[in-house]
Amino acid sequence: MRLLFSLLLLIVMASCASDAGPDGEGTEDALPPLHEDYDIAENKWGYIDRTGRLVIEAVYDDCREFAEGLAAVRKGGFWGYIDRQGRVVVPLRYQATYTFREGLGRVTDYEGQTGFVDRTGAWVIPPRAGQIDDFHEGRARVARQGRFGFLDKTGRVVVEPKYDRATHFHEGLAVVQSGGQYGAIDRTGAVVIPIAFERLWLPEAGLCRARKEGRIGFVDLQGRWVIEPQWDQAGDFHEGLAPVARAGKWGLIDREGRLVAALRWDYLVWGAAGRWIVAEQGKFGLLNEQGAVLLEPTWDQIAPFAEGRAPYMKEFLWGYLDTAGVAVTPPHYGLAWPFREGLARVAFYEGIGFIDPAGTPVIRPNFLDARDFSEGLARVQVK
Repeated sequence: MRLLFSLLLLIVMASCASDAGPDGEGTEDALPPLHEDYDIAENKWGYIDRTGRLVIEAVYDDCREFAEGLAAVRKGGFWGYIDRQGRVVVPLRYQATYTFREGLGRVTDYEGQTGFVDRTGAWVIPPRAGQIDDFHEGRARVARQGRFGFLDKTGRVVVEPKYDRATHFHEGLAVVQSGGQYGAIDRTGAVVIPIAFERLWLPEAGLCRARKEGRIGFVDLQGRWVIEPQWDQAGDFHEGLAPVARAGKWGLIDREGRLVAALRWDYLVWGAAGRWIVAEQGKFGLLNEQGAVLLEPTWDQIAPFAEGRAPYMKEFLWGYLDTAGVAVTPPHYGLAWPFREGLARVAFYEGIGFIDPAGTPVIRPNFLDARDFSEGLARVQVK
């Protein structure tokens, strides 16, 4: 039975680890297959509500989560959009439709061109050749002949494609690369952080990680050093602290660059909810918002918090911790995902179901596959 369950988990992990296809962050999507190359699902997808009731009929070969009231769905080789009542609002005729973002849906037609439609399916930015990504802060990254720039929401090029690399916009800046060096531009295309760093990361909490002469420090949004480059590795600031590493050991610094948690840990990452996840000798624990040990590293794995709960693993089974580091459930799930909209997906012996924050099962594993709730609905694959 244990071997059978392990095999089931491998299948579940393979199917749920990622949502491959026309959904994604819109950075460098591979062109989807031609319509005759899409799989026809033997078991179809639909959507359930929070009671587990199927409220959108399972008739789709593939689908994505709801965002801004719409979801991308596929029948055969054609994608379109439905609303929360299951009505088709953008006909299924595209090679790809992507999750709505900032009021627009990115679509690719069977000429291989990409543009943006509104909620009625009308073109806002007509399709054009080349790579175009989703909008972030009113700008969409475009690529022409391997160079990157940005469009505004009218489709006008506001930053000419001249950079070797470019990120999306975050906190008003996009990181760009030119001539092997990195800097950052604003939404008009003006260089705000000089293109003079070996590496630069997107801003978080008003600071950017930057690498110079092989060492990492932090610069402000004008590119001035706030914390001099002295670390082998570093992570972003969260609630006034940032993880840094030297000689393979991690600790925490404050915004003045002072160590507040010693360079002790083999692994240290932001866990949300004012908690840091640490590891030592292969075991995981938690630090509090001041960098003090809250939970000694005795757990086999701890994942980040969401809605006050963090999945943890002990002896190959999963449960949930609260922000005090107390186990809310024993480790008895085959897999555990983060909470979302008050419910979490878990793998029972019978399949995937949903529990509430107390660990009470609220939707039994009646489906072949399931995804997280979004805007009150979750996509499921019906047996």
